[in-house]
Amino acid sequence: MRTKSRPFETEFVLFFGAALFVRVFLPAAVVDMFVPYTASNGFIAFKIHPGTYLLFTAAAWEIVRSNVATLIDYRRHGPLLVMCAAAVVAALSAIVQGRMNAIGYLVDSIFCGAIAAWLMSRIKPEDRARIITAIVAGLAVHTLISAYEWVTHNRVLPFRYREETFRPTGLFDHPLDNGLITATVMMCIPSLRWPFIITIGTMMFFLVGVFISGARAATLVSCVIFAIAFINLMRREARRGGKQAGMVMVGVFAVLLIAPIILASGALDSLTYRLQEKLMDKSAMTRIDIFGVLQYLSLGELLFGSDIEKLNMLSRVFLRNSAIESPIVMMIFQFGLIVMVILFGSILYAIGESARRRRGVLLAAIGFILIANTNNVLNVKSQALSLVLALICAAPMLQTSSAPARNARRPRPTLPPRTRTRKRVAPVAPPPQTPPLAPDPSP
Repeated sequence: MRTKSRPFETEFVLFFGAALFVRVFLPAAVVDMFVPYTASNGFIAFKIHPGTYLLFTAAAWEIVRSNVATLIDYRRHGPLLVMCAAAVVAALSAIVQGRMNAIGYLVDSIFCGAIAAWLMSRIKPEDRARIITAIVAGLAVHTLISAYEWVTHNRVLPFRYREETFRPTGLFDHPLDNGLITATVMMCIPSLRWPFIITIGTMMFFLVGVFISGARAATLVSCVIFAIAFINLMRREARRGGKQAGMVMVGVFAVLLIAPIILASGALDSLTYRLQEKLMDKSAMTRIDIFGVLQYLSLGELLFGSDIEKLNMLSRVFLRNSAIESPIVMMIFQFGLIVMVILFGSILYAIGESARRRRGVLLAAIGFILIANTNNVLNVKSQALSLVLALICAAPMLQTSSAPARNARRPRPTLPPRTRTRKRVAPVAPPPQTPPLAPDPSP
């Protein structure tokens, strides 16, 4: 549905695009240089990302310049409203129990993600394409920075964690964020309807970026999604009879021939180190073992929440690991089992249902959910939720069941019943009679 032009349309699109760009590409490590953004204590206003403030300002601007009756379309925005309602329930629960540190997460991730998606759906399709193109360009720069870090083993931005092996982060805070966000954009590229060669080339470029990040779950899911998308794109191009599909197939066969030679040479040993490990190694088992800390909670703590600091202590003491990469466990400690079911379910519903109602992004949404459940990105202050919802809501809506009815055969108009009338036939005049001949008087 095309959005009608409103006052200051160009200025609003530029402001919204800049706000979303800041929210995605300004990492927490840079914000911490100026305010205690990730610290456990401090003024609550400092716990909100600058990009979130900009997006909320853009939302206020959109409300002021628009007709109130047209702000909400339940078909497009229904899943977002469900997620916001669940976040309100979680916020009230946190306030009642005195866990004010959870408010920053709800505002910075849940509400910010809903606002970004809502604003994206409010602008014109051509403006959405420009903003997404800017996001893709920014991620391309990030991927080049990640490649530089992988080659030189020098980070561009500060890194707050300790890792056994070096994994690049680029413009994000963690290698897992690097892999998740790069994979998300890569999986959404087919929905942009770019030319065939550009679509394949961009997806392969970002697939290399995911591989460089060292995030195994993101790499595996991205490879599967790329293979499915590649087959679909090749079939669509083959039906068009384009020569580009044949050229791409030649390139693919060349890569398949060259790749074993490069792998055998050992040039990518450091890159494939983590992928060569067993799938269920110690790092992977941590995501399963972390559920064991739930046995140390009382029934009240299990139902209504405990404390994140207690979760960190239990993880260090009983699992000998401080990494908590399970959004479900973190939500149980932060909000309790009841609120966790409501909030976590609403997030999955908002992502899945929004993608189901739009064209070409359902596969990307499924991939994002699979990757996000292997880390804690859904329960920390992260830009991932804002980005994926904005990418999903940039896709065009699917036609409803009533739309094909326009092309259905229209019923013939009923005519009034015809009354049968007898035709009056004009009488046929008899042929004129000739008078009889008089007898001949001659003898």
